[in-house]
Amino acid sequence: MERCRGRLPDDKAQREEREDAIAAMLDEHPALENHSHLQALFEGIAVHHAGLLPAWKAVVERLFQRGLIKCVFATETLAAGINMPARATVISCISKYTGDGHRLLTASEFLQMSGRAGRRGMDKVGYVMVVHHPKEMVTAVAKLARAEADPLDSNFRPGYGMVLNLLQRHSLESCRKLVEKSFGKFLAEHRGGGEGMKQAQQRLVEMQKPLCPAALGDLPAFRKNLERDESLRRQIQGLAKAPKHGSVKYEILRMKADRDRIQGKLHESPCNQCPKIAPCAEQAHRRRDLEQFLKKAGAGTKDTPYWGQFLALCAVLERLDYLHDYKPTYKGEVAAALRASNTILLCEVIFAGVLETLEVTELVAVLTCLCNEELRALEQLRLKPKRYVAEALNECRVIAADVEKLQRQKNVDVPVTVVTAFAPLAYQWANGCTWLELIELSGLEGGDLVRSLRRTLDVARQLSFVPGIPPQLAEKARQIETLIMRDEVAESLSAMDA
Repeated sequence: MERCRGRLPDDKAQREEREDAIAAMLDEHPALENHSHLQALFEGIAVHHAGLLPAWKAVVERLFQRGLIKCVFATETLAAGINMPARATVISCISKYTGDGHRLLTASEFLQMSGRAGRRGMDKVGYVMVVHHPKEMVTAVAKLARAEADPLDSNFRPGYGMVLNLLQRHSLESCRKLVEKSFGKFLAEHRGGGEGMKQAQQRLVEMQKPLCPAALGDLPAFRKNLERDESLRRQIQGLAKAPKHGSVKYEILRMKADRDRIQGKLHESPCNQCPKIAPCAEQAHRRRDLEQFLKKAGAGTKDTPYWGQFLALCAVLERLDYLHDYKPTYKGEVAAALRASNTILLCEVIFAGVLETLEVTELVAVLTCLCNEELRALEQLRLKPKRYVAEALNECRVIAADVEKLQRQKNVDVPVTVVTAFAPLAYQWANGCTWLELIELSGLEGGDLVRSLRRTLDVARQLSFVPGIPPQLAEKARQIETLIMRDEVAESLSAMDA
């Protein structure tokens, strides 16, 4: 976007309309007046990705839909579920990073992105351009352009909340019939046997062979080190803006030493500048797809693991006293009423009384650690939580370890996470630090921070009214909203709700 600034022709009438529209939107969201992309927006260009503040993304989307933005530089999030068609779409490369390395786009991903081109009722033709990359074959682009969309797959996974809610209303046998009607069961029956299974097994054997032209490299470790290096770079950049007292200088020096060590590992890795890095990542992705397919297909039979997973979850819930004779207990009723990704751990922490003695700001810090997922960018964050928060988090980790041990015994694979790195960030925000201070402190994107705080607020709201929550805890949960819902967070959450 920065390289594009000042290069696009601009119509005076449209520029005036754009300025009026931006001014009106800034009246709605005053906190965006200092956004670093604002001047580019006045020129009719913008950026759109998941890490941006939701309020800012909403402004970009509305201006683009009105035709007041000429060009948006975006990740593929813009291609999925957002009404932002364009006259032309430029795809910068046909590979993407998935967390385990780079892989080629699937036919459906390419179709979804290219489908942005051509505005209904305005353009007779939509233009799609793919930028050539020296490590990507032109024939691969042609293959993607001609390919049919990928077949639909099922992401159905029984979870604790689903088990408890079904058993509230149905008998065990009725639950089985419902689970066996899932789309995943249908797919397994139609894909699971015959030649399809044999061919998949043969391809999986072939894909075990490494593609490395010389020494074997560890691509996941290489990618992880790349992410760590980038995270450290951003944190060093953020700390450089802070007052230069002794602890900050020491932290910058320590981070630079860590970064030098990681860059040394990157330089020594066989994956560094390897010509096979993209095909290798693609092979790993295809291999995981095949392994998942074989697992879903039930090793060549028409049986699916879904009902077995359901019963295994029931076994864990019975041991923890959430179920008795396949009916929810008092604890089970409370857990069934909560909507959170870490429901059982959250309930175990509540019933153990860990949260009731905390101050409201401390409660914000602990809840944020219980209801969010790990972020790679947090790995290098060295901030320590306050004493009582740290003690509560230690108790949470002990409870989480007990739940994980029980899950292993019952063959249940459900994440039970306590993301302690969130604690000092949520605590600082609840104590009134400014948004810019929080950004510099964390090194995270604004959108990532808003998402984590929104999850905390959502859980706090539930704890304030769900029957069975201790009254003292429910009262503190009601006070959390005023601590979280302010400034950029309040504006962004309002934009998301709208």
